[in-house]
Amino acid sequence: MDLVGYVQAAGGFARTRELLAAGATERMLTAAVRDGRLRRARNGWYSTLPEDDPRFRAVRVGGKLTGLSALRELGAWTRGGSRILRISVPARGSRLRSPTVGRRRPRRRGDPVRISWDPPEVARSGDAASVDPLHALVRVVLDEPFEEAIVALDWAWRAGLLDEPSFAWLMEQLPRPLRRIREWVDRRSESRNETRARIRARGEGWRVATQVRLGDVQRIDLTVEEQIGWEVDGRQHAGAFHADRLKDLRIAVEGRQPLRTDAELVGEDWPLVRAAIRASLAARIGWPELRRREAAGRAALRRPRRRGRRWHRGRPRIRSPLPTEGIPARLRR
Repeated sequence: MDLVGYVQAAGGFARTRELLAAGATERMLTAAVRDGRLRRARNGWYSTLPEDDPRFRAVRVGGKLTGLSALRELGAWTRGGSRILRISVPARGSRLRSPTVGRRRPRRRGDPVRISWDPPEVARSGDAASVDPLHALVRVVLDEPFEEAIVALDWAWRAGLLDEPSFAWLMEQLPRPLRRIREWVDRRSESRNETRARIRARGEGWRVATQVRLGDVQRIDLTVEEQIGWEVDGRQHAGAFHADRLKDLRIAVEGRQPLRTDAELVGEDWPLVRAAIRASLAARIGWPELRRREAAGRAALRRPRRRGRRWHRGRPRIRSPLPTEGIPARLRR
């Protein structure tokens, strides 16, 4: 029997009983572990993944990846790798292990793991190593800062994981105070940097539009109050100097003021970016009108409550079956 091929075909993990039912023997499994073809993640679980893989570490603990850890495996827009593993464990789970040391060592307080104790519907979803992406998104909104939650939801729309029924289902799983987050999500966003810039601009009370048409082919990342054409560049723009300048000229021809920033400016020098945008808007529409629009914008679009804290410490309440029609269970790697 080709043990390695069988486990790989099963997604990188297989239970002992599955392998024995397929024709393996205890001696074959022991030999495969000794010569390195398989790794024993936990009693009853065999894997072909390396021990430092987040999925392997989650199964070793006794659960599945959830939250940002699960979405990162699907290619989500996340910042640099975090040492904290977000792991979903059944509500009555026990005998949790360390994610990094021998399979029999109990989990300790200092292990780089954040555990969420979830209902059976979450534990049964997804595959052997990760919960369903929609359950992972619920956990992101419950646990992560406001900006990171919006970034994850924008990515999910872009990746095809969300449609109208699944987004409505996701909102139903959230505590009522957090459902206002739907007003901040924009399915047209095309990058993490663009989403972060939009969130911060809307927080100032400005009207922001995403992916506005420029000519017949191009689009502007963001427009602010219909006066500024804002391009938020990532690293991929490093070699596009001439094309970027040409786009800036086209923005100016259409009557908007070009503004070009990079992700570092938005993240670390927002007060400077904010001051530049305000000065540009004031020069075009005047300070009194700008202040009136900012006040009206902030009053109309409020952030969900509990800003700046862990929003919710309980487990999500599963109220309806997970919508799966038309939604891919996994994304291509």
